[in-house]
Amino acid sequence: MTLLQGLFAPPGLFGLLIGIVLALAVGAGSFWYVREQRAALLRRQRELAATARRNQLLVEASGEGVLELDATGAVRYANPAAARALGYEVNELIGIDYRVLINARETTDSTGRPQKVRYVTDIAREVGAILKRKDGQRRPIEYRVVPMSAQGGGVGAGAVLTFSDVTDRVRLDTLVRDMQRTARVGGWEYDLATKRLTWTDMGFAAQELPLRPGMSVDDVLKNFHADDRERLLKAAHTVKETGQLAQLEVRTSLATGREMWIRIIIKGERRDNVAVRLRGTFQDVTDRIQAERQVRETRDFYELTLDAMPVLVAYINSNLVLTYANAALLQAMRKPRERVIGKHLKEVISSDRFVEFMDDVDAVLRGESRVRTGVNFFEGRMRDAQVNLVPQLDASGRALGFFTILFDISELKRLEQRLVQAQKMEAIGQLTGGIAHDFNNMLMVVSGHAQSLKTRIKTPRDVRAIDAIELAARRGERLTRQLLAFSRRQALNPSVVRLDERLDAFRDVLESSARGNIELVIDVASNIWPVSIDVPELELAMVNIVVNARDAMPDGGRIEIKAENVRLLGGETAEELKGDFVALSVNDSGGGIPAEILSRVFEPFFTTKQVDKGTGLGLSQVYGFTRQSGGTTAIISRPGSGTTVTIYLPRSLVDRDASRGDA
Repeated sequence: MTLLQGLFAPPGLFGLLIGIVLALAVGAGSFWYVREQRAALLRRQRELAATARRNQLLVEASGEGVLELDATGAVRYANPAAARALGYEVNELIGIDYRVLINARETTDSTGRPQKVRYVTDIAREVGAILKRKDGQRRPIEYRVVPMSAQGGGVGAGAVLTFSDVTDRVRLDTLVRDMQRTARVGGWEYDLATKRLTWTDMGFAAQELPLRPGMSVDDVLKNFHADDRERLLKAAHTVKETGQLAQLEVRTSLATGREMWIRIIIKGERRDNVAVRLRGTFQDVTDRIQAERQVRETRDFYELTLDAMPVLVAYINSNLVLTYANAALLQAMRKPRERVIGKHLKEVISSDRFVEFMDDVDAVLRGESRVRTGVNFFEGRMRDAQVNLVPQLDASGRALGFFTILFDISELKRLEQRLVQAQKMEAIGQLTGGIAHDFNNMLMVVSGHAQSLKTRIKTPRDVRAIDAIELAARRGERLTRQLLAFSRRQALNPSVVRLDERLDAFRDVLESSARGNIELVIDVASNIWPVSIDVPELELAMVNIVVNARDAMPDGGRIEIKAENVRLLGGETAEELKGDFVALSVNDSGGGIPAEILSRVFEPFFTTKQVDKGTGLGLSQVYGFTRQSGGTTAIISRPGSGTTVTIYLPRSLVDRDASRGDA
């Protein structure tokens, strides 16, 4: 009672109220705190559930396979991508040891540690392994294992294994590796900060080196040719400073000592405009360089050969652009190479010649070969030429262009004309020789009977008739002698003489053969060689030539007789005589001889004189005499420029005095 009274006493009541209020406040606070904690927990659970759902959706939708493993390595979760990759249903994977599904030992070294897998498409990649499907197939994968922490922070609650199928990447890598091996291409990378140089496997194979990491730049540079090393360093410096790509071909020595040409491409990687890495490729181009060198040497050989040939050679492509001309053609055209090569055909030849040429060009571009002859302009002269047009055809028979091969056949034509002339003269000589021989026999009969009749006939009239018969017979004998000289059937009586002495002794006869209005000049070299000739035949030949020269100058003029020593090389005469000769020439200042007549002047009975002025046997006798003496006769004449007849007599090696003693 006393206690209650005390409690409800005014002071006690106040304390009680305070206590009740405090208790209610504490209870209300606790309730609020618990409620807030519960709300926060619910929110956290909802967030975790949302995160779990989101993560699960991400894992379910992921293209990579995801396996959750327990502490023993058994699968307790697999996403659909993992099931598809392994060929299982998701629920079939639960509880399977992951080592049955993924075997990393096939790519581990002797220590059991997974190896790094090297790819030519990159310098290095992640850990590699082999995935074993339910159907027995095996596929290469890349995988990663992330350990899961147990409650309390310990490790061992399990792990999450993610993997991706890299079959296509491996296939591509194999393809690229094969391509690189075939093309002999390798990759390299140089880190400018760490000074680390990395090669792909092909780089080691190309250098015939074993695979080994950590090769220094100095190890590589020392193998390059000294002349190329500076070029390579300069190119790398340029790429580093400017970022521009560089390409160059350099020589390097292999481990076996063999020299190899490689083509290097250098590219720069820059960050904030500062080079941080150089990378690129290198390719073994030794075979190409050697092939190009052989092609170049072969081309140079054939170009030198073509330039040394007197034949004019050019190549014109299908667009009618002249792409090649040998030295002979450039010399004939009198144009520098830059004005010919690369020019259209229309710019190189005249428009008239181009139009004339086009019919043959059209034909040769259809694949036909053409040959044409005509007159062309060579080195300032018009010359006879033969042009061969030969097409260059591809495998399908289409013309890529054509060669023009032009021969100067002027000399050939001249030789042909000489041959024809020589054959004609030989035939005429045989004919006239036979006629002269038979005619001489008949003249002997006539002359003999005339002498017999002369002893028996006494009347003056008959004697004069017999004298006329004898005179005609003697004239016939002289004619026969000339014919026999031309046909080289006349018996000669040669002796060794010096022409300076003979011409001096014979000067009066020569002057009398000319007229008073003609100046006769004789010029004989002081060291003239001796010749072996029939002197009367020589004198007759000289008289015939001087008489022809006199008749060519009816109004007077000048005849110059000149004798000199010459050495013939084969091309100076129609008969292509070679050796030492004495050239005895007679030059007049007359009107000359037209070309159509000049080729016939040595033919017997050919003359342009009137019937009573000559027989046409004068030059025939000269030609026959010189040919029978081992020489020949040549004539040069142009209308308005006079005529020169040259007798070539072979040098005699027999002393003149010895010849006289033998006689």
